[in-house]
Amino acid sequence: MLILAVATFNIINAIRFKFLYLLAGVRMEFLESFHLNIVATVMNYIMYASPGLLVRAIYLKRRQNLDYSKLVALMIGSLLLSTFVGGIVLATICISQKIFYNRGDLFFLIISFVAIAHVFILPIKAPVINLERFPKIKDLKEKFFEAYESFSANGRTTFQIGVMQFILYLISGMSLYLSFLALGIDMGFLWPFAFGVFVSLVSVVYILPGNLGLQEALIGYFTHNFGGGFEAGLSAAILLRLVSLAFLFAVAPLSWISLLKRGYKGENIG
Repeated sequence: MLILAVATFNIINAIRFKFLYLLAGVRMEFLESFHLNIVATVMNYIMYASPGLLVRAIYLKRRQNLDYSKLVALMIGSLLLSTFVGGIVLATICISQKIFYNRGDLFFLIISFVAIAHVFILPIKAPVINLERFPKIKDLKEKFFEAYESFSANGRTTFQIGVMQFILYLISGMSLYLSFLALGIDMGFLWPFAFGVFVSLVSVVYILPGNLGLQEALIGYFTHNFGGGFEAGLSAAILLRLVSLAFLFAVAPLSWISLLKRGYKGENIG
């Protein structure tokens, strides 16, 4: 069940990126999006400074002629939307637990409201700056905000991306829950769900490759705070990480081959 949850997560994530690219006018097949996502994720695990973004940028420039500044805008918009959805989910869990069971976590609630507040950055329009003397910078700025403002201009696609992100959070929570069950620990579904959302929110920046060790330590810490024991949380997180890595590195060679073949063909289907 755990490997199925991990595989489903990667499938849904590929669909989410497919919709995301669509905001920039790039129509990508599901399998191509899936393989690109696998390669980018693997690169984030083996190198510092999120090289997965560079992989996406180079591939999309060659394959779809997507400007680098547009991809950066899409990723920033996606990040803001993801934190907004995660904040709503986390706040809902905390408030419902407080109302029905008189227990909750103030820290989780504060983080959730901060995450929700990020969405107010999305509607920001391009500032009026005279860049006539710097045509290249002007061009980059125009392309960046053209892609960035597409989130507001394409409400239906943005909504679909948000729904996909919610499903991803749901699957992340289910995966962690199944990891606990595999170790004979039943904490219920809601708090592993909350742990998974919180870790996703605070892991938007990769301090280490794949944030290896940091996510596991956080899950162990919060499991301890909620009465499950640090070792139990750490073990469940490590198990989930191992299954995720096994899936990624098993599929990665096929993904590399698929992308290289498409890249060498140099086809443009956008």
